[in-house]
Amino acid sequence: MRKLVMPIVCVALVAAACSGPGDDEVATVGDNVITVADVAELFEVETIPIDAGFRDAASWIVALTALVDVYEDEFGAVLDEGAVDDLHEEFMASLEADLVTVAQATGIADSGEEMVRFNARLAVLREEVTGRLASTPKFAAELLAYPEGITTVCVRHILTETEDEILDVRARLEADEDFAAVADEVSLDTATPGGDLGCAIADIFVVPFADAVMEAEVGTLYGPVATEYGFHLIIVDERTAPTADEITANPDPYLSVEVLDTIWNEWLSSSLQDADIDVNPGFGVWDAAMMRIVASPTE
Repeated sequence: MRKLVMPIVCVALVAAACSGPGDDEVATVGDNVITVADVAELFEVETIPIDAGFRDAASWIVALTALVDVYEDEFGAVLDEGAVDDLHEEFMASLEADLVTVAQATGIADSGEEMVRFNARLAVLREEVTGRLASTPKFAAELLAYPEGITTVCVRHILTETEDEILDVRARLEADEDFAAVADEVSLDTATPGGDLGCAIADIFVVPFADAVMEAEVGTLYGPVATEYGFHLIIVDERTAPTADEITANPDPYLSVEVLDTIWNEWLSSSLQDADIDVNPGFGVWDAAMMRIVASPTE
């Protein structure tokens, strides 16, 4: 199950604001109006003080409202509320099974089921945004600009301590001795029988080795290559990389947690910087750089 992740923006807020009735307008985001009651719905209390914690919650609603607007304008799409409902039910079922309250799961005092729905909307939005952005030629071009990160290499190597030793090994191999047998005899890498490293993305290796496996002619003895571990002889048995069209058609294999975080955070930041957000001065001001509602300077 996807974990509840609150908040979506930095919420280290200070100071208190004046209180107001439930229908008081806290902020507008484009044509959307956010009220005190909208913020209060996130909590399981009859009243909520209009303080730093309130501004935290209001900031989340403002941000998500703005992000949904940008998503719909940018991609000509509508957020899948059916997916939101399904994920909301999944979250609630998991909390019930684990005997965990919403407040315990989110770490936010008095948070209620609407906070879970908020999380579900955020998670669905993130999934839809990252999926769409990852399926663009721009994303493919960014990946192809660093081929080591997407190229799979199937590699064998022999490792020795000194350059003289590796040159002696090279001479033996050039005299048609069996690579695997020599590797088992002399290689310092005893964890790889026959010197076979298997197949992996090139950039998991240290830089000189990664450069070598990208440069070496497939099937040809290459080296010596010096790394922090010693001196290597390398044979690349296979090297494959996706085309731009293949990445665009199926970006999933290249979407690590780090890549998804980068795509999402860059889009989120850019979208909120340009959002049409106006906060009622009685509740604070919108700080575009910090992407949150902060206390008014006069407080």
